Amino acid sequence: MPGRAESGRCFFACLLTAGWLASPAWCAVKTQTAGRVQASLPQLAAGVLQGGAGTGLAGAGMVSAASLKLSPAPGLAQPPAPAVRSFSLPPPLASPLAAPALSGQTAPGPGGLEQALPAQQSAEPGGTPQTLWSRLTRLFDGSEARKPPELFADYLQSPPVVPLPEMPLAPSWQTLSAPGPSPGPILFHADQSETLAEGRSILFSRDDSAPGPWEKTDPASGAKVWEPPTGSRDAAAYGDNLYWIDPHGRFVVYSLTKKTAAAYPCHEGPVTRFAVAGPDRVFVVVGGALRRWDLDLLYARTYPKLSLDPAAISAMVQGEDSESSDVMTVHLPGRRLKSTGAGIIAETGSAPTVPAGKALFYRHEAGQTRVWRGPPDSTDAQDYGSLPYRVLALARDPAQDILYAAVPEGLVVWEARTRRYRLVPVAGLDSEGVRPSLHLSGETVYLGAGSRLLEFQRQELLTLREPAETVRLWSERSPMYVKDGLLHIGDFTFPVGKKTPAARPWYRRVVDRLLRRSAPAEVRDLGISPEDWAALNLPTNKKLIYDTLKGFTLNQHILYIGETGGGKTWIAEKIAQLTGNELWMVSMNEYTRNKDLIARETFGEEGKNKTGLSMSTVLRWMTEGGILLLDEMHKPLEGIAVLNNILQNGEYRLPDGRVIRYDKRKSWVIGTMNPVKPPYKGEPPSGELSSRFGMTLEVKYLPPEEETALLGLFYPQAPAALLSSLVEAARRLRRLYPEVLPLPIAPRTLMHMAAHLSLYPKEDPADVFRKTYNPGSIVEDPAIDEAIAKVLAELFPEGSGK
Repeated sequence: MPGRAESGRCFFACLLTAGWLASPAWCAVKTQTAGRVQASLPQLAAGVLQGGAGTGLAGAGMVSAASLKLSPAPGLAQPPAPAVRSFSLPPPLASPLAAPALSGQTAPGPGGLEQALPAQQSAEPGGTPQTLWSRLTRLFDGSEARKPPELFADYLQSPPVVPLPEMPLAPSWQTLSAPGPSPGPILFHADQSETLAEGRSILFSRDDSAPGPWEKTDPASGAKVWEPPTGSRDAAAYGDNLYWIDPHGRFVVYSLTKKTAAAYPCHEGPVTRFAVAGPDRVFVVVGGALRRWDLDLLYARTYPKLSLDPAAISAMVQGEDSESSDVMTVHLPGRRLKSTGAGIIAETGSAPTVPAGKALFYRHEAGQTRVWRGPPDSTDAQDYGSLPYRVLALARDPAQDILYAAVPEGLVVWEARTRRYRLVPVAGLDSEGVRPSLHLSGETVYLGAGSRLLEFQRQELLTLREPAETVRLWSERSPMYVKDGLLHIGDFTFPVGKKTPAARPWYRRVVDRLLRRSAPAEVRDLGISPEDWAALNLPTNKKLIYDTLKGFTLNQHILYIGETGGGKTWIAEKIAQLTGNELWMVSMNEYTRNKDLIARETFGEEGKNKTGLSMSTVLRWMTEGGILLLDEMHKPLEGIAVLNNILQNGEYRLPDGRVIRYDKRKSWVIGTMNPVKPPYKGEPPSGELSSRFGMTLEVKYLPPEEETALLGLFYPQAPAALLSSLVEAARRLRRLYPEVLPLPIAPRTLMHMAAHLSLYPKEDPADVFRKTYNPGSIVEDPAIDEAIAKVLAELFPEGSGK
């Protein structure tokens, strides 16, 4: 038995010796020796201890970041070193953007690994016979004939599903072809006319207790939406009033100035159609009869000889004959009714076009709509050309000669002078029973869409291209995913830095080799959760990542400017994770000085229990590479000119003459700052410093639909309508910052609200909003509470919010 135990110990010792001889560290020593690299035993031991089994032997002359010691003022470091020492990263790889090298690694010098490789390759199959040493190393070094590829987490390898509706594929602006020849006179051919008496006059009532509409935001177009009570229909606008037919068949008028609604019931039946002729005058169809109501005097006149089928009315327009006419016309199959001071003129015949009011006409032609303007009884009509849509309603701004058309896909803005148009998507215009309407009032365009009324601002509609729309379209065509060690955004790629996996024990490699199985591939999630991954794929966030990385490929540094809480720091952190780079953060304040960016005071430096100066974050970033985040760059009151040479030339010269350099292909800077305007304090960066940044990107709050989607990604339990209302409340209150409100509403504030309401859904949203965002407790001002209370009362009328 003693002999057997002794034999076992000897066998185990042999295995240990063979495993150590087969380790990468010993292989590195063997290879370096074969290449005649002169290195002392302490240097070799230091290389083995520093690199370990995963990194191999470090260069003997390499000085790591941790070995640089700085002493207190007046001079920085004065070690017994050469007068000038360069701290440079390894030479460039084949790829234009390589991952940062590991700390302690360096490229082999002359006579090193580069000379040893040919001799080693000659012992491979096909050359001279393999030696016992080569066989042992191939057995224990864990290498495979086909090395398994590196894998990323599944959710990173495909674009996530972002809860946003798709944008239309049509581009924002299109150019129309020149108009063709005029089709001839635009006439309503009448062969008979008859003047009908107005008939008897009646009184009707008014109900001032009618409920008003809800105010929301359309997620597709971003327009303000006035939504009457459920079951209402035929919403329209005229001047400063909104009109609709409520579920009880009453005609309702809502004043935008007074914020009051009045209903006008008719005792002879429900209102089935209406057309507004003035602020207090309206034509309605009740019980198959046409009536003219004076809303101010509560007085009505009826045209009893007219028997009308509301469904047969093709158009009720004002000013059909000319732009200045106020005559109301009602079009029916084979006839037209024109109101006059004496009554109604009935004409029979047919019209080749559809009247749109104010001397506008259109005609559907093979999937397109041709539009004219001018007197209908002459040949002087102006041909605007054809739109590639089926027009449902039309209006014109005479001052700028701009047309607005309601089509099944949305609202078309048509510049007659430049002959270009753009489509703003609006859902629901092609639904059954919806009769779209258009009305221009000052700088506002009202689009009636059945039970909704959308309010657009003309200046926004005339913008060459909406930023949110542009980003949404770009995002849909540029999916983001990670594959083959690259981050893909459309056709653009950026390398993901590969981290060295932990060294596998020798006995695991022996078992894998004996069983002829491959080592498991490394699966990486980059430290990004599935929720963060989906949030980064929101169009605005993705575009910011794309612009930043595009600047990195040009060796440029990036400056983010935006409001507090807009996500500047969060995006920088996620970019570092996505690209596999180390993030070095420097948070600045009013007292940050130049020397603070180079060295920092420490106690117990290097375990020597004494105070001194150590390398700052900036110098460590220069020696190790990665992304340097200069946060709050507007705060330092003293100029930070020390960064000028670092960002421009990529180097810093120490007082003793030593030079620290960084590789611009592997090291980048992201600076963040608030806009230098009230209520933010500080000074803008100097022109010399700001010019060192290749790109200046504005980081704004996410558009409402994206911010709602962001909350839904992290808190899917909360109802989508509730999250939308929270975002809308924040959007309205942000307009009051800083004139009324002393604090902005950051997305993280909405996150707190959504987290609370998803866990406690029965609580009052207005009350949770007030407790989460409560600037009145910091600044005593009645206007603050009044502004918040007004917004919450409109969006959460069922809750008191107190």
